[in-house]
Amino acid sequence: MGLSTAVILGLFSCSTANQKTFATGELFEAACSGRYASAKKTQIVTGGIWAKIESPDLSGQFPATVLARAPSELALEVTNLIGSPQAWVKIKDQKIEMKLSAENKKAWQNSSKHLNLGGLPLEFAPGLFLGRVPCPVLAGSSDLRMSVLNRKDLEIIEADSKTKHKNRYLYEFDTFEGRPWVSKLTYEGSLRSGQDVKVEFKFESPTAPDRAARRWSASSPRGKIDIRWKDRAAEISEVN
Repeated sequence: MGLSTAVILGLFSCSTANQKTFATGELFEAACSGRYASAKKTQIVTGGIWAKIESPDLSGQFPATVLARAPSELALEVTNLIGSPQAWVKIKDQKIEMKLSAENKKAWQNSSKHLNLGGLPLEFAPGLFLGRVPCPVLAGSSDLRMSVLNRKDLEIIEADSKTKHKNRYLYEFDTFEGRPWVSKLTYEGSLRSGQDVKVEFKFESPTAPDRAARRWSASSPRGKIDIRWKDRAAEISEVN
């Protein structure tokens, strides 16, 4: 089943973000820009970040270099304050690998076995580093229902027509360059592994060329990760 009638009708309703009125369809496109907007799609992101992780398995602050590649690849090189490599983290197809420098192997070996990026579900990580906001995936068995709450927030319920399981996305918006921009997302639902989660995402400081957040965080009962870009370069391609 594709978009439900409720969604199609909802595209013509309106919402207010920072005293500007936007159609629900505009909010939907702002939230799911990688899939629905007619502008540009980020393919590769490189740069340097400051990361802070708080979790039972691993906590600390560190700089890192980033390579994120669409649709689902992420590589991080963690360094110390003088730039010497300390660890390498790779995510591909929701699988995570971690290699440690010799001096850190003994101290971090237990943590590396259970590394979870501060409770951030791995399926969201590559997209977030690419600058994308988590968004429902349209599939043959999915039914999306949208509604505007408090005249400004967008709620999307993604229901599987076979299992009847539902995922909930609640987006809050600011405006940037006259258009809605997601500043917060609360996700409640299941991961592809079947695990139920609740994750709260926050986004700050949109930047050119792709309106990506200069800073973002994700928190869940398993921990929190806070990312701030020091420098960021994005390669984008036109969406036909």
